[in-house]
Amino acid sequence: MARYTKMNPDDFKHMSWDAGIILDEFEPGTGAIDPTKIRWATTGENSFSATRELTDMGADVNNCPEGTKQLQKSQAWQAQIAGTAVTITPKDVATFLGNADVGTPDTTKVTPRNDLLLTDFVDKWLIVNYSEYNGETKGGYCAIHLMNALSMDGFTGNFGKNANGQFPYTLKAFYDMEDMDTVPFEIYIKAGADESAGG
Repeated sequence: MARYTKMNPDDFKHMSWDAGIILDEFEPGTGAIDPTKIRWATTGENSFSATRELTDMGADVNNCPEGTKQLQKSQAWQAQIAGTAVTITPKDVATFLGNADVGTPDTTKVTPRNDLLLTDFVDKWLIVNYSEYNGETKGGYCAIHLMNALSMDGFTGNFGKNANGQFPYTLKAFYDMEDMDTVPFEIYIKAGADESAGG
């Protein structure tokens, strides 16, 4: 094998796999999940992105090279989870619409509204398998927590002959004025353990 066509022998311990699941709640301390709380069956990729712009405070300063590291200021983070659901409930339609209500007492009806309420912002978790151990009770995970998330693309349903209905979504995280120093996403990476080992 070529000199630079190699992998670190431990790389298999630090790989993630499969599309993962979407949850409303997750406890990173235990990693336990309730399968009935998985939010959607999905198709294709579930993706996460976190980006931020930089402002160069030295760009218009005489005798200062553009791109000086000491004068870069980070702007707010932009984080989102996106994917395509193949299951849908009235609650999901309301989530994808962003500002909408499930009816009462007629819970089959979803009514969009013009006003955006603070209760429309929700937390979501994207959890995928991680490391070489992925057992039922000690499996490793990469868990991404999106806070104060809101649907950005509205509700779209794609329906085709002999195919599952597909409902693409994009959920974006937002900062909270009551805690402006908290970036609205966090990431947990935990290696799994051998299910047969004690402890």
